[in-house]
Amino acid sequence: MKLYCHLSLLSLLLLSIVIISIIPTCQSCLLCYFRLPARPKSIDYLWTTVLEDINFPETATEMCDITQRLPFTNSCRNGLGKIFCSLSNFMDNNWRECNLENIDYEQCVNCLRNKTNILRQTSWVITWLDSLGKMPPAVGEGNYYWLGDYEQCSILRQTNAFDGRYCRVVLEIPEVYRYCPQSNSLNIHVGLCAPSMCTPQEITQLAQMVTPYATSAECETPLHWPLSSQIFLITIIFWLCFLFIGTFIDVYDWKFFSNKKFKAIAQCLSIPRNGNIALSTKRSHNYHSIQGLQVITVSVVITANCFIYILPYIENVLFSYESVYSWQLHPLNNFTYHIDGLIAIDTLLSSLLVQHILETTDNIKKLYFNRLLQFVLNF
Repeated sequence: MKLYCHLSLLSLLLLSIVIISIIPTCQSCLLCYFRLPARPKSIDYLWTTVLEDINFPETATEMCDITQRLPFTNSCRNGLGKIFCSLSNFMDNNWRECNLENIDYEQCVNCLRNKTNILRQTSWVITWLDSLGKMPPAVGEGNYYWLGDYEQCSILRQTNAFDGRYCRVVLEIPEVYRYCPQSNSLNIHVGLCAPSMCTPQEITQLAQMVTPYATSAECETPLHWPLSSQIFLITIIFWLCFLFIGTFIDVYDWKFFSNKKFKAIAQCLSIPRNGNIALSTKRSHNYHSIQGLQVITVSVVITANCFIYILPYIENVLFSYESVYSWQLHPLNNFTYHIDGLIAIDTLLSSLLVQHILETTDNIKKLYFNRLLQFVLNF
């Protein structure tokens, strides 16, 4: 009778959860995640702020002259001057005409030859312009990453046409409405191929000369491993060496290792032995359903974290707000419940497996130490 009552209560609880989840007004944001991007703003908001405050010369010749007077280092000024002066020469010679009506044949040939040489030397600037970040579609839905093309910037550096490196400038657009309930600003990330001689501070200062909304700039750094990565790599190498040594001792059963504890440690490090145990579907207990729930819960948690991680970078960020009203996305929006459930399931399985093993206090301490060691290594 008690079992029947418990099953009835459980059925009513599940039925009520299903009914609540189907209600259209239900917002599945009981535990909102921290990586939720800001609500997208209208394209009119961007148009009336950023585009009206751009301070940019009208011609490439003016830009070429201005770069020579910038308060930067000589190498940075030379790099910027190469960009805009090459652009000026390319545009001037591209529109230049060599007409036989005004000059003789030899002068026309020399004119065409000089024009071709200049266009060949400065044609890389078209690739540079193409690599710049531009306004993409779906800006009104949250597509604020105007990253440009990193590969084109790398090609210019590899072909020695232009010594540049990829940089990303952040434009922080403030609120224009005084009583707008949303207080966070709009951040636009614009990519550009800047001279490698310019520092991120100089790129930021240059961007602030063009628009007052530029706040910072990040540039790619030389490919060197930091100290933390080196320590991690050395640790992984030592750990792999221990695994291979333990595998050899376990597989070939070397007899000169008479110490049983040493052999037991080698068996714990053996890759084939632990691989067979991990991949085996046979268990010494009958709690297979609990482990099945663990697999399902971990799969949901991993999928939800991947979904949340990409939200700030997708083209239609507005989708993340519209999905709040969808009951089908409850498992992803409220994935932290699955983490709590996974901890509870792990605790239940551990309690069931060790209920006949923990006879003394020392056994409990060893179990806690073993679990803590497993958790720290996985973390």
